[in-house]
Amino acid sequence: MSMRLERLSRKPRFHPLDAGKARRNYDPVCAGLRAQTFKTLEGMAVYILIQRDFRTRMKETGMFDTKIAIVLRNNLASWQKLNVTAFLMSGIAGQNPEIIGEAYKDRSGNFYNALSIQPIIVLSAEGETLSAIHRRSLDRGITSSLFIEEMFATGHDAANRAIFAEFAPDDAKVVGIAIRAEKKIVDKVTKGATMHQ
Repeated sequence: MSMRLERLSRKPRFHPLDAGKARRNYDPVCAGLRAQTFKTLEGMAVYILIQRDFRTRMKETGMFDTKIAIVLRNNLASWQKLNVTAFLMSGIAGQNPEIIGEAYKDRSGNFYNALSIQPIIVLSAEGETLSAIHRRSLDRGITSSLFIEEMFATGHDAANRAIFAEFAPDDAKVVGIAIRAEKKIVDKVTKGATMHQ
């Protein structure tokens, strides 16, 4: 990266070669400061404050470099779709705790659980397409949340993991998958799926 911080004691200025970098969701200030090796407490303070401001803006504006997508098999019963969606999203939240925002508070002062700060799209696909999406996610090294058909017959987590371990990607009857990755990658991996109706 050609960006370099000229003087930390003044307003941060960046190298002219960085002009024109206007990629969506690209924050040159944070990117440039991240690349620095700070030798003073002042420099570190500037970094922390700008990073905090960047994260706040991301939460408030809804701008994300990543996308969360849940893909369900299109022939599931309604209760199965709801059940699978809940389980898959819990896996995404567990893998990415930073997507959980702050607690909700109503006018009466009652507090409620914090929710995801990032939008979630729910897609639908036939079994064959879902298996292809599963393979693509593995090929790209994406750690996904996966739910297979046999898990409907189990009653607890240990049993879920035991039955899950009996299958491989070539014979698993996938009924749902959830991934979080760079937007373009998610779009490519979920190709063939359509918005859930």
